[in-house]
Parts: sequence; structure tokens; C-alpha cells
Amino acid sequence: MYEWRSHGFDNFASDWLRKRDVMNRELLQAFHSANRQRPIDVVVAYVSGYTVAPETLLEMATHGAIITNFCFDDKIRWPGPMRGGRYASTASIAHAVDLNLTSDPNGMLKYFVHGGLSMFHPEAADPDWCRPLDIPFKYDVSFVGACYGWRPKLVEGLRRHGINVICFGKGWANGAISNEDMNGIYGRSRINLGFGGIGFSKNLLCLKGRDFEVPMTGALYLTQHNPELSLVFDVGREILTYRDIEDCAQVIQATLDNQQVAADIRHAARERCLRDHTYVARWTRVFRTLGAISFDQK
Repeated sequence: MYEWRSHGFDNFASDWLRKRDVMNRELLQAFHSANRQRPIDVVVAYVSGYTVAPETLLEMATHGAIITNFCFDDKIRWPGPMRGGRYASTASIAHAVDLNLTSDPNGMLKYFVHGGLSMFHPEAADPDWCRPLDIPFKYDVSFVGACYGWRPKLVEGLRRHGINVICFGKGWANGAISNEDMNGIYGRSRINLGFGGIGFSKNLLCLKGRDFEVPMTGALYLTQHNPELSLVFDVGREILTYRDIEDCAQVIQATLDNQQVAADIRHAARERCLRDHTYVARWTRVFRTLGAISFDQK
């Protein structure tokens, strides 16, 4: 594995563009060194044109490696601004990647326009990390995440409806919590809230890591309605969604009033995640698509 920050490179630094080519040369050296020890079949990357040159990836491909690259943030600023002579987004490297993996189910066409093949590849969750905890409920409704955009408006609206919502994260009164504490919040909450907006937008939506992490813990997840959720969950049976403040308040009250239905949703969510939304399941599909493993391999 090559992680450039551990080698002293910082793509957020003001002088990054001057040092980017040096990092790319070191990355290729690391690739060649590993390839001499054992031929590399597949390269798994999470890079963009801002960090890696297409020539770097094409050089790896000439030595027999299949190149994959995944991106969970390509709905905005795509192809985006030019930085250092190429697009800062994945648009500039799409043609140099054998299979571009995108969490945008409608994003395949834009990769094709830029010369690349792509596949829908949403986030997932680790069942060993996101696991159910045998603990009693403490909160009716909780949210874990930063306070920005329309999130505080929804929370205040729910409170005006008499719903007790507790929030954790940067900008909220309770402040941020550690990753280790998140499972405890999910498990102690009868309902866990989610938001689907990108950045400060309420209407531009995408699938989130939280969409998989919360259900994977066996917690009940209620998030903003997004048609893309129906591609990965049976909405209404495995997770719940809301469209506005009033709808959210009604769904919460109905769910709190019927704990058997809530329990059924929690169970169904965990079962679905274990079956379809682990990282093993995600990458098994990728490697089968590439022909790196056969369909009878797990």
C-alpha cells in the first residue's frame, strides 16, 4: 500500500502542485518494487487528477496491472476546475482507469464521455466494526454528524413537534464524539436520523457512508428521502425515509408508537447489510467484473 501522506506529502498544502510530480515518481517506484516481488494483478486506488497523473496509472497498466479507482464524491465539481494543467476531479484520469467505481448510479455516462468505463459502487460498512450492542435504549431520536446546512432547521422543527432529538458532532452542543462511541449512540437510540444532502444543499442528494453504517449496527435508520436508496435497500422494510419536517415528525411518532415494527426493521436492516453491503461483497463484485476471480469464488 502507498499512502502519500505517510511519506511526507500533503495534497492540502499550498505548494502541493510543485511536489505532486515528485510524489507520482515515488508512487511508481513503490509500484515497481512491489511488482518485482510479486506481479500485481489489480491496483485499487482512491485518487483524482489533483493527486495522480493519468500517465502514472497508464505506466502501471503496461506492466499487466488492472487499474481501478473509486470515488464517493463525484456529483459536484465534475469535471470541475483545472489545476496544474488537468482537471482536479477524476475526469482527468477516467481514461487511464480500467474500471471507474462511482457511488453515483447515474454517473456512468459522464465517465464514458471522458473515455472511461465505470460501475455503480456505493459505500459499505464493516460488520465487525459496525456491530449490534446489547444495551438499553437511552434516546428516542439521535443524530451523529456535523451541524451545518439545513440540519439544524430539521432538528429544531422536530423539537417544536415535541420530539426529543439529541445530536452529536461538530457544531452541536454535545460536540464531537469518537468513532468508537458512535456504535453506542446508534445502539442506544430508538431512531437514528440521517441527511442525504451534499454540502449545504438540501436537494442535491447522494448515498452516504452513514446509510450503511447505521443499519449495519442493527439500529433503526430514518433518513432523507433519496430515490437512490431504493437501489440498495427495501425502503419501508429495512430503512425509513422522510421528505420534510412534518413528514419526519409523523414517521418518528408512528415508529415510536409501534416498537414491534421498529424491531422488525432493525433486524431486516442488519440482515440486508450482512448479505449485500459489506466491503467484501463490494470488492468481490468488482473483482468478478474484472475477471480477477471466478464467480464460484467468495
